[in-house]
Amino acid sequence: MKRFLGILAIVILLFIICLMEELFVNQTLTNVNKTSATLKELALSGENVNSTAITNLTSSLYEYWKTRELILCFFINYKDMSEMSNEIVRMVSYSQENIKEEYIASLNLLIYYCESFDHI
Repeated sequence: MKRFLGILAIVILLFIICLMEELFVNQTLTNVNKTSATLKELALSGENVNSTAITNLTSSLYEYWKTRELILCFFINYKDMSEMSNEIVRMVSYSQENIKEEYIASLNLLIYYCESFDHI
């Protein structure tokens, strides 16, 4: 009976860890996707991508991603995470340099990565 309770406790613990991981990844990708959609609307509606709203939102997206990237690397392949991180860094750079076409291209890649990670 003791052995059964020990196994049951381990199974419950593993289930809770998996559930927390799923919620964390889902919440992170949802927030990044929502912010990306907002940035896309702003970028397509304006002539410049170095406006205060776009620059601030892109910087806050970068900071949000930076805080969660290390934890996400435990659950999702690190190589995929680094590609997503590189696109966010490029977006910050393109926003500062006001290169709209490249900014939107990186933004579209970021949205694609969010959708593909969500399916994984």
